[in-house]
Amino acid sequence: MHVFRNYDNEMCPTVEEFQAYLPGFANFDVLAVPPIQENMSHLLRMKLNISEELTASIIHDGELDIPRLIELYGPDGILENHVEQAHKRFAFSICALAAYALVPANWRVSPSVVSMASQIGAWKNIIPTILAETLMGLDLFKSRQSNVFSGSPRLLQLWLADKLGLIAAPEANWLHLPGRMHQRGMLYPEMSTEDWYAFMNNLSPQEIVWRHRALEIPDMALNSAGYERMVIVGLSSFTFYILGRILRQLGISQGLNRDGVEPFHLPVFTAQNLIGSMS
Repeated sequence: MHVFRNYDNEMCPTVEEFQAYLPGFANFDVLAVPPIQENMSHLLRMKLNISEELTASIIHDGELDIPRLIELYGPDGILENHVEQAHKRFAFSICALAAYALVPANWRVSPSVVSMASQIGAWKNIIPTILAETLMGLDLFKSRQSNVFSGSPRLLQLWLADKLGLIAAPEANWLHLPGRMHQRGMLYPEMSTEDWYAFMNNLSPQEIVWRHRALEIPDMALNSAGYERMVIVGLSSFTFYILGRILRQLGISQGLNRDGVEPFHLPVFTAQNLIGSMS
């Protein structure tokens, strides 16, 4: 479930790996939770200290209007000289999340991003949410239900480049930041599409970086609430990855499922299901 498979090799990004790429969240021990029953319009109005009329111009038709937010708070924005810096920073954090960490499917930005920005300000860790949205984004893209890769394409790109050994390892004691990816040399020359296919098809287990020392990842979680799958919650639903499929990343020997054995699937539960299960 949610693995990149190449012959006998299977990989899946984990919470700990994604967190290593965003070290600023490493000390956030309290996890963010999805805004199941929170009023996003009210939260945005309180955080930005704006009127109901302005709020309605930013959140409407069940969508967060990022261009409108930039028009109000960006350089030379309508409100640039009339708001406090704290309000500008909050508006910027919403835009940054929507552009890099919680990219929406089909360009419709969920108002729940407002809650995620607020929870970052409260020192809560949103990395599991980013990973959940990325894995579900992969599902939507693979099944062609969306033509936009949602979640965090940039973090996934960096993770894949590291795993496949496409870029040089970072120097010792060097923060492993996405912004420094371009400073790390490419280990392979520019290749044609055919050469890339050949390269990917011929990857052996010895050529995959199962555990990157530079990431300084401690022991990864082996289960979630006693289950063999790690459950992670997104903005409006949850997903999981099965630890038994990625044991190599945990430093443990791994065997493949027998041919003909169907992968284990669970239905996707929405926020309404979550509310029902907690009531």
